[in-house]
Amino acid sequence: MDSIKNEILVAQKENYLLNKISELLTIHTLTEKELILIIKELHNSKEINIIDAIFNYNKDSFTNKRHQLYCLNTLLDSLLMELDIDLLALIKYSLIIEQTMAIWRLCSEDQNKAKQFFNLVLSNLNEFGNLLSTSISTFDIKTFNYQITILINIITDPKIDISIKQQILFTLSQLSFIGNIEDKDINRIIKK
Repeated sequence: MDSIKNEILVAQKENYLLNKISELLTIHTLTEKELILIIKELHNSKEINIIDAIFNYNKDSFTNKRHQLYCLNTLLDSLLMELDIDLLALIKYSLIIEQTMAIWRLCSEDQNKAKQFFNLVLSNLNEFGNLLSTSISTFDIKTFNYQITILINIITDPKIDISIKQQILFTLSQLSFIGNIEDKDINRIIKK
């Protein structure tokens, strides 16, 4: 384990941390859980900064992009669930790595974070608008009445981009299918 920690520390210093993590995933000498524990320990002790590495993410630096990026994305999603990370940083991470599963899981499990996620997306629609459907889908049915009014206002606002409105309608139709939206709310949306 010490040799792997040293490899990760060298990779951090030389700015190829994500490439090294991807390489370690394909070697198969340790499990994903073991690698997550090592990275978490190094990150929490501030010996590495996995968040900075993600923000400096460069897809072109991977040789076998499809395989390496899939394995790396899976590991990072699991890792980020283990770290105490600021929600805004996690939202930005989701856009960089082009994967939203970590933020969806985190917010689905914590309705306070779901509200915070939704409000951050709403207040930054130009930057985070493509995460609106993800933020809507994290809500529990018990808390949805508050958000439905906001969503109807967005749908009817002529200044909001049509792609964002379409995203809301698509997500609401999915939620109505699985029973997260009551008939009275669907009728309000249809009238608007």
